[in-house]
Amino acid sequence: MGLAVDKDEDPSLFEEIMKDVRMIMRQSKNVEVSVRTVPKEEANKTDGADGFCIRCGKNIKLDPSKPYCADDFITWSKYSDATYVEKNGVCHICGKPNSSSLDRPVCRDCYSKNKELFKKK
Repeated sequence: MGLAVDKDEDPSLFEEIMKDVRMIMRQSKNVEVSVRTVPKEEANKTDGADGFCIRCGKNIKLDPSKPYCADDFITWSKYSDATYVEKNGVCHICGKPNSSSLDRPVCRDCYSKNKELFKKK
């Protein structure tokens, strides 16, 4: 944005503009930016969610009967094949690469440690 003001023609307007410019410059110097590399699992975490979408890896509520995030469930439901193995799937519990499907959403280790999640109610 540009603005042309003649200091000699309107000194009070010029000073008011300069005052605003100085304030903007002071505030812009106080901006702090920090950057850090975040592991994929941590980047996908959200408060209160403790499972992973078996298709995209996004952090979601842990529920082996619903191992997809909302967006991926919509895509999956077009075909509704519970045995379909996700190409780049992850374990619903630990988030590590896994041959996951709706029928088998977790890796062998997580299944062994969490069998109670899979008992029929």
